[in-house]
Amino acid sequence: TVSTGNVTLMSAPGTRALLRGSVWIKDSANAVELSNLDIDGHDVTPITVQVHGDGAVLRLLDITNRNKRNSTSTGSCLLLGHIGTPAFRTRVFRNRIHNCGGGNGGHDHGIYSEFSRRAVIRGNYIYDNPGFGISMYPDTQYALIEHNVINGNAYENRSNVTFSGEA
Repeated sequence: TVSTGNVTLMSAPGTRALLRGSVWIKDSANAVELSNLDIDGHDVTPITVQVHGDGAVLRLLDITNRNKRNSTSTGSCLLLGHIGTPAFRTRVFRNRIHNCGGGNGGHDHGIYSEFSRRAVIRGNYIYDNPGFGISMYPDTQYALIEHNVINGNAYENRSNVTFSGEA
């Protein structure tokens, strides 16, 4: 859990660290960067990476939970924002996001942009997720999603990307 801002978590030069567990960037933690890491959320209950703070940068990550089976929609790999705590200006660059969740009818996504504002999702490889590669529901606003490869998702669902919302 990261609860203060201006923190960078990254591998030492010449290495690639593996985090087994989940990462939660709290609403109080702005300008947090995760870089050059492998994150495996298979053996924990929460969503693998949750971003509630503003200005977070996620780059050069390999995020998976090795198709963690669940029935409570906690198998997504990356959550941007939450009801009451939208994430502003999250940057998601050049990551691999794959094999996220399963077993609950396609409600586990590579990226679940639940409540985000002005997110930029660019240059990622998002694949083999049972739900959507990117789900923007129920309240994503002003997102820029470009130059991603989004393929082979939604084998428990119907498509790679969804744009949807509440009323």
